[in-house]
Amino acid sequence: MQGRVGRAVPVLLAAAILLGAAPPERPLSVREYAEPVLAFPNGIAVTPDGAVWIASTFADKLVRFELPAGKYKEFPLALRTHPIGLLADPSGALWFAASGLGRVGRLDPGAETPKEFGIPAMLTARNAIPSPWLLARDPKDGDIWFTVHSDGMVGRLARGAEPVHRGFAVSEIKLGAADLRPDGIAADGARRTNPSPHCRFPRAAVPGAWPPALTGRSG
Repeated sequence: MQGRVGRAVPVLLAAAILLGAAPPERPLSVREYAEPVLAFPNGIAVTPDGAVWIASTFADKLVRFELPAGKYKEFPLALRTHPIGLLADPSGALWFAASGLGRVGRLDPGAETPKEFGIPAMLTARNAIPSPWLLARDPKDGDIWFTVHSDGMVGRLARGAEPVHRGFAVSEIKLGAADLRPDGIAADGARRTNPSPHCRFPRAAVPGAWPPALTGRSG
């Protein structure tokens, strides 16, 4: 599926919400931009400099879009990266879930290529690659959390994490059955992360010894 960048309802309003601005009082008009043409656009995020970032999933690209001029820059990713969720942190770094490669990536300000973090589930994957999906940042400690849609778990990257040559920088927390399929996730600043399961009851990781215990029902 191809898509275009449309200003106002899909982009400007989302950008305003992400930046914490109040919704506009007057009706919004919609303006579409002929370029860039996006292949199955999914994630959207706004970095502190005001740039709107979009994940062009099937094109394996991140697109940085400047409003209102319509200028854009594409950042090609590895084949089958299939970026889904995007998250911008206060430093200006852009995080993305590489759903097709079982990784989470971070594009630092001014960088042309991202740093990537593998997830331990890759070691035991048999029938399919684990799929990181959506991300959230803990507002208190700055940790990055993400769902692994295909494996019924959430992952965590500590603030300031860097890729390691041996082992994994990612910690995993299993939510129960692999078919839980969590999609969205939110962090509330009290070391509680709240994944949104695709087909079951919500669960929360609660404070305490690491890894945190899980609360909620699974069916």
